Amino acid sequence: MQGFRVSGTAGAFTLTFKGATTDPLPFNATAAQVQDALIALSSIGGVGGSVAVIRNPDRGNDFFVSFSGGTLAGQDVPAITGSGSGGASVSRPFTVSNGGPLPGVDQRGFPRVAFGRVDIGAFELNPPNTAPQVACSEPVAFNCVPGAGLAVSMQAAVTDPDSGQTLTVTLKQGELLLDTQTVASPAAGVLVTFNPMTFLPGLHPLTVEVDDGTELGRCETTLTLDADAEEQIRRCIALVDRLDPRKEKQLINALEHALKELAKDKGDRLRKADRKLEEFIRKVQEALKKRHLTPDQAAQLIACATQAQSALGCP
Repeated sequence: MQGFRVSGTAGAFTLTFKGATTDPLPFNATAAQVQDALIALSSIGGVGGSVAVIRNPDRGNDFFVSFSGGTLAGQDVPAITGSGSGGASVSRPFTVSNGGPLPGVDQRGFPRVAFGRVDIGAFELNPPNTAPQVACSEPVAFNCVPGAGLAVSMQAAVTDPDSGQTLTVTLKQGELLLDTQTVASPAAGVLVTFNPMTFLPGLHPLTVEVDDGTELGRCETTLTLDADAEEQIRRCIALVDRLDPRKEKQLINALEHALKELAKDKGDRLRKADRKLEEFIRKVQEALKKRHLTPDQAAQLIACATQAQSALGCP
C-alpha cells in the first residue's frame, strides 16, 4: 500500500507511476476519480494491473493506493509520485516499510508505529453507514376515555443492517420528549415498546425517531382519545366560553342541563341528555343565523355536541 496527501483549495494535480502520468485531476478529486486515472495508465492497466484507492478527507485528503489485482499484485513496485499546480500540491507524509510506503496513522490520526514497525493490521476503514429506518403503528383511536385520561403504550419497528451500533429510539409529541428506548444493531424490524403514559382526551400527533449517531430515521402517527359523554360535554362548555363572544347563556344552560340528566340515576337519563344536546345544536344554529357565531365557530360547537351524543353509549 502506498499513500499520498493532496493539499490546497484550488488547482489540479497529476500522478506518475513508472514514467506514465495521469491526466490532471481536480484538487478535490474523489477516490473513484484517482482510481480510474491510475488504472488508465499504460504502466498499470496497460500491463494488466489494477489498483484500489480509498480517500480520507478528515486527514487532509489522504489517499491510500493498494495494488490489489492483476500482474502487479504482491509485487515490490516503485512509489507513485505526484505534482500539483494552481494551488494544489502532493506530498507523502506516511511511514515507509519494506521498500513500500505505508500509512503511519489510522483514520483518526493516531500513529500506527510500534517498535519501529508499522502495524498496518490496525489500519481501520470506515464502512458506509446505512440510515436507520422506523415504522410507526397505524393511527390508534380509543372511545369513552374519562377526563383523567388513559394510559397507552405505543410501539414502533426499527431496522438497521449496520453492526455494532446503539440505536436511540425516541417518542415525541411536537417538541416534547415522551420516552426513550435503545436497540442494538443489526436490527430487522425489532419491535420497540415505549413505557405506558397517560394521554388526555383529544388528538395527539406523535413522532418516533431513531438515531444511529450519524443519521436519523423518522415516522409519524396519531393517537385519538374520544372522551366519555360527561367529559365531552364539559369540553363543549369550555369551547362555548372560548368561541362565543356574547357568552349566550342559553347555550351554556343546554349543556349544563345535559350534564344534570347524565348525573341522575334513572333509566331514561341518556335519552333526556340527548334531547338537551339536540336543543344545544338548535340554539347554535339560531345563533349562527343571528350572526352571533361565525360558520366556523358554529361548526366546531355542533361537532363537539355530536361527539358527546355518540359518547352517550359509553358504559
